[in-house]
Amino acid sequence: MRRILVIAACMAFFAAGPAHSQGINEALTAFGLVGTWSPDCGDKTKPRWTFAGGGKPAVAFSSPGKESANDESAEGTITAAEIVSPTKISVTVVPTKKNGKSIDPTSPDAKPETGLLEKVGNMIKPPSGAMLQRCVN
Repeated sequence: MRRILVIAACMAFFAAGPAHSQGINEALTAFGLVGTWSPDCGDKTKPRWTFAGGGKPAVAFSSPGKESANDESAEGTITAAEIVSPTKISVTVVPTKKNGKSIDPTSPDAKPETGLLEKVGNMIKPPSGAMLQRCVN
């Protein structure tokens, strides 16, 4: 049940309107999204999203369980990112791994997901879930 909730949370995180073409790295960097984000950076049991720019823009999600058998993780390639206002960015992700296993690109699990993220002060508000703060490490 927990796995279904985590997968649903990842899908909801990226469930909004489509992004338009723009330099992905430039958009991620200009918006300040590159880095690791969490509802509580001091609590290692809380979910974390890491956005990477550079040559291969990507996002990784991890949600440690109380026992390692309950750990959840997902990775994806960022295929589009557009700053739609000074406080909003649209990001499209194609899932590539789930819990350490590669996702077949022809699988329904590899369907691109687009999400609208909003800056609220120095935090990020995803389409659903808790507000995210930038983590130092």
